[in-house]
Amino acid sequence: MNETVSNFYGKSETYAETYALDHLPRIQAMFDRYGLKESLKGKRLLDVGGGQGLAGTLLDLSTDYWVIDGAEIRPEQRLCKGTWHQVDLDYHSFGSDDGDNCLARKPQWDAAFCLEVLEHLGNPHHALVEIKKLVKPDGDIFISVPTEEVWHNTPYPGLLWPPQNFIQFLGQMALPLVEPSRESAIIYRPKDRGWPAYQFRCRNAGWPEKRLLFPKEEAKFLPLTPLEATNA
Repeated sequence: MNETVSNFYGKSETYAETYALDHLPRIQAMFDRYGLKESLKGKRLLDVGGGQGLAGTLLDLSTDYWVIDGAEIRPEQRLCKGTWHQVDLDYHSFGSDDGDNCLARKPQWDAAFCLEVLEHLGNPHHALVEIKKLVKPDGDIFISVPTEEVWHNTPYPGLLWPPQNFIQFLGQMALPLVEPSRESAIIYRPKDRGWPAYQFRCRNAGWPEKRLLFPKEEAKFLPLTPLEATNA
């Protein structure tokens, strides 16, 4: 793992505090909207790209909270109780039984978060395929991406924006939106600091009999290193 990426969350105490101030209100808004602190009590939650575990600070302590991230989050950097697992979200088969760094031998998770992660990835299709393998059928997968107003050096802007494109992609991934956002994204707008984001609540539906997605060899995806796929 590139040293710069591995230390992304440990640059300084000031950086960590700023990160929390920018991100936590947006996560809190999602928790409030869906009543997640109560609904996830005693459940298993997988936080994909969860970093220091900021979302875990809002959970009831009975929630079995797991974080998988491309960076190595050392124990002193972690913000809450949980289990951390380092994987390359673009290329590791973390949801496949025969893959390296896989979690598939564990019991399935009730729900997953993927919050402000996909815009950084060189292969978002692969990451979502692997996430689907880990979450129970009909389980919730919560996804958010910044709006078009926020500059991101993302490899696939046309996949994520406008949101109608991303909703179509989620449908192809057998991740249909559920109420109250079945037809469109919910837009979060910060009151003071942070940035606006589209938030989606998806159902982990079964794959259709015929899948028209991307080539099996995945040659169309960019060969980015973890560092190139972030804004670090």
